[in-house]
Parts: sequence; structure tokens; C-alpha cells
Amino acid sequence: MASISSSRLRILVADDSRSTALAFTRLLEAKGHKVQAVLNGLAAVDAMAEFKPHIVLLDVGMPALDGHAVTRKIRKELGFEGPIVIISGHGSEEDKFLSLEAGANHHLVKPIDFDFFWALLDELAQTTVHDSEC
Repeated sequence: MASISSSRLRILVADDSRSTALAFTRLLEAKGHKVQAVLNGLAAVDAMAEFKPHIVLLDVGMPALDGHAVTRKIRKELGFEGPIVIISGHGSEEDKFLSLEAGANHHLVKPIDFDFFWALLDELAQTTVHDSEC
């Protein structure tokens, strides 16, 4: 499979901070990915059916539904099997456990170490089935 620089993925970004959502969108689009950003958990769930993301990036502390609730909902109710990465300002072992227990694949702590983030995204791209309809 191609490296991240030539892989095009659909990535859903959900963060209640407009500036954070926009920053992730710009960074990911600059790498060639198609990104949809939403500002709350309910919008993230709603976006799943139409956007059909390969990877989901979720902030934990969002209004309406937090990142853990969104993770549980899209795993159990929508059957999403792709990678979910929780992004949080909280990084205790309990915080990480709660993310994994909800069904997330990874829990990253803000501020994000972007060297690690790009390596993780590359790894996820290698294991994610994607199509040419990006």
C-alpha cells in the first residue's frame, strides 16, 4: 500500500474548538486528504453516513456528545470499524483507559506531538482500506 504522502484518506475531524478543527483540516488537506470538520459530537455522528470516513479524529470535551459517547455510538450503532483517534487535553492512565474502553484505537494528548501524529497516521493509512473516491 502507498505511503501517507500518496494515500488519500477521508478523515472526519470533530472538535468544538473552531480553530483546532480548522488547523487539523488544513494540515491534513495539505497532505492530500479529504477532510470534513464538525464542531460537536452530534454533528460527528450525523456526518458518518454521508462522508464515510476512513479515519475519525475526536476531541473528548465536545458539547452534545463527548468523544467517548461518539466513539461508542459510531462503533455500536453505525458499525464503524475504522480507526478512531481520541484527542484530549487530559492524559492520565484513566483518561487513556476510558478512550480505549469506549472503542477508540488511540488516545493522543494535547498539545499533539506532530512527529508522532504523522507516524501514527501513516501506520493507520497502511492498515485502512481506502478507495479511489476521495
